[in-house]
Amino acid sequence: MKTLTRLQTFTLAVIALLGVGLAVVAFFSQSALVLILSVILAAFWCATVYFGKPNLHLVFFVSFLVLVSIGIFGSLPTFWMILAVCLDIAAWNLGEFTHRTLGYGHIPNARELENHHFKQLGIVLGIGFVLAVIP
Repeated sequence: MKTLTRLQTFTLAVIALLGVGLAVVAFFSQSALVLILSVILAAFWCATVYFGKPNLHLVFFVSFLVLVSIGIFGSLPTFWMILAVCLDIAAWNLGEFTHRTLGYGHIPNARELENHHFKQLGIVLGIGFVLAVIP
């Protein structure tokens, strides 16, 4: 069994939350296309993170943005689509950060660096989400 780093685990969790969350919204809104594609994209993105395959985070990020756009034009609830974009940004950012840090090998104070990154990402996403949902 492969041992994952803390960053890889968080990245996988955010990607899974994005895929499953979008699929649930699509299910209740009866949008089969978004449901199927969100599950497939999330599974492939998780596989690339888990197996350490080439850095395809930008490809999956853009793919989910296109999927959210399809959802918006397909009358999926705007609130949930904004949340999906925030999760997409978080997954992309964590994936890129994971990819960069794994390339350095051992990093002194890695936990401190990760915690600082999580705080910054949380603040930016929180502010962006609040500003996006304000009418």
